[in-house]
Amino acid sequence: MQRDPALPNSEARVSRGGPRLAQRLRAFALALGFAACAGPSFTNETSGGSGAASGRSGAGGDAGKGATGGTGLGAAAGGSGLGAGGSSGDGAASGGDTSAGGSAAGEVGAGGASDTCQCGPSQYCRAGTCFDCSDVSKLDFGGAEEVLDYPDGALRFPRAGGADGSLFFTLVTTSVSELWYAPAVVSSPGGVLDDGRVPRAALDYFGDPGGLGFDVLFDETASGGARAIRAATFDGHALGAAFDAPPPFAPSGADDYSSTLARETKRVYFMTTLSGAPELVTGVLDDAATKTVDLKVPARGGGTCSRRGADATPWVTADGRLLLFSAPLVDTACNTVDGDATDVFVALLNPTTGLPLATAVPIAGINHSADTSSETDASFTADLCAVYFASDGGEAQGHDFRLYRARRR
Repeated sequence: MQRDPALPNSEARVSRGGPRLAQRLRAFALALGFAACAGPSFTNETSGGSGAASGRSGAGGDAGKGATGGTGLGAAAGGSGLGAGGSSGDGAASGGDTSAGGSAAGEVGAGGASDTCQCGPSQYCRAGTCFDCSDVSKLDFGGAEEVLDYPDGALRFPRAGGADGSLFFTLVTTSVSELWYAPAVVSSPGGVLDDGRVPRAALDYFGDPGGLGFDVLFDETASGGARAIRAATFDGHALGAAFDAPPPFAPSGADDYSSTLARETKRVYFMTTLSGAPELVTGVLDDAATKTVDLKVPARGGGTCSRRGADATPWVTADGRLLLFSAPLVDTACNTVDGDATDVFVALLNPTTGLPLATAVPIAGINHSADTSSETDASFTADLCAVYFASDGGEAQGHDFRLYRARRR
């Protein structure tokens, strides 16, 4: 049973419950110790796993050799090509598991990425060599750590703040949808940022790149039921007064939600129902014009399909070159194969036009091996060395969305 909770009905009485919720969330989180606790078991299918077992490649099919090297971008070796001229690799590049065995955590074998390195800040270790996290030509992640859970609701949209270890997220229960902020999530889940009067979700923090007058965007559900994109300042502790975000976000009467902004280009992405069905669009701040972003995802069995579903949960890098998003799995006829279950994908973008340059690929090491599991809401840390995401673990786990972090390798 997939549980992807929508925002509370706008006519329902929203009870903030601030101190009580904070106390319960904090007590539960501290009891877990913020470690890789009981919960879904993640595997790195394209870089780790058990011996020669094949994993999901960027082309949507089995890699066939059990040794693909993560998600390759452009001309990078191994994995799946993503970028102009990119194509699926054959698994012979570094980063694969050629050992006979391997653990459920997806540890790699000889020639893999588990070698010890003495790397500096903003670097990660692959096969005994340190690489700068700013180089995203190859994306591969180690086992996911559970960061935060809440027993009576869902935790969604983890987004790194301006300080190391800080995290914004959304708490969704049957009665509330609230924005939360943790200055240091490893030691405390922080507290609620909302005033509790209206449901809010999906805060995107980018830091004011100069002259905007705001540094966060988020969804807010009005009394009439429509969702709109709102803006505010964040002083490191609290949100300032919210106001309508500038064009292309101007309230339209349709549902506008799940926004993200590329700080260096001022280009935004968001979901809208203005044309009827939900679609992802892009535009530039202070310009009302938008265009549809047709994200192509690989289909099982071959071919590609346009991404579908109510929410792509987009997140874009500061330079506007990479877009993380979620999408249902599809077959060659572009029909969903696992109900509402979603995987996390990455698309290489043209930062000028905002449109994808090639078919997106699933991110190695993040998506759960169980097909009924939904992975969504992915975003990078500021240094690009790790990714946060939400997962419900699938039917077998029997819990709602929790927050996870996986580090580059």
